Amino acid sequence: MNHSITQKLVAHRGDNKNFPENSYKGIESVLKAGVGYVEFDVQMTADQQFIVHHDADLKRTAKQDISIFDHTYNELQKFSIHESTRFNNQHYPTPISLLSDVLALLQRYPNAKAFVEIKVQSLKQWGRDFVMEALLRLLKPYASQCIIISFNSVALRYVQQHSEILVGWVVKYYNQKSQDNAMDFKPDFLICDYKKITAEKTLWAGDWKWMLYSINNPEVALWYAHTGVELIETDEIHNLLASPCLQEFKVA
Repeated sequence: MNHSITQKLVAHRGDNKNFPENSYKGIESVLKAGVGYVEFDVQMTADQQFIVHHDADLKRTAKQDISIFDHTYNELQKFSIHESTRFNNQHYPTPISLLSDVLALLQRYPNAKAFVEIKVQSLKQWGRDFVMEALLRLLKPYASQCIIISFNSVALRYVQQHSEILVGWVVKYYNQKSQDNAMDFKPDFLICDYKKITAEKTLWAGDWKWMLYSINNPEVALWYAHTGVELIETDEIHNLLASPCLQEFKVA
């Protein structure tokens, strides 16, 4: 395996092409493959448990009109998030994972790091400071392997003020206002959809590292890797790892 390219790639919601997104098995798949970085999403349940799930409901993943915020973790365990629209019953049953269980898995792969995205819906539902305090408490033993990311820059400022854990800001709008905000609070990572970085735009210079997402084409990944983008987030993690055009890429 080319260990250089593994240092550049981030598996979006685990191996979400071959497994349900944010599932324990999907995350385990990329860690076993030696990928240096995995990204997954975190929500808070009614009993203040952190679970690994993108949406605030189960409509898409479990075909259930169930709000995460109205149910405890134990109640949510009754449902399978096997994404039947994409996989039929191939991955039934797939339980929702506790963040603590995924962190224990991550710890078995000490060379890997996780981008832990705290979802804005949970911040709004339970209160930003309450959620972030609880998240920092849970992540503290795993701090060296975790980067907290969010669209909410104020939540990331909270992390900076109360923890040594690295932070990454997901930039929704690639404009002057966002650049000014980034220059003000100086996240460790700036994260953006690569399609928002059009050809005539240059990446904002700063002390942060850039991670661009939605890059599923090996040639596009190679181009950005050569331009100095530190990390490339993809839904096609195994295809990019196996791509001939990426095999000879060397990290400087």
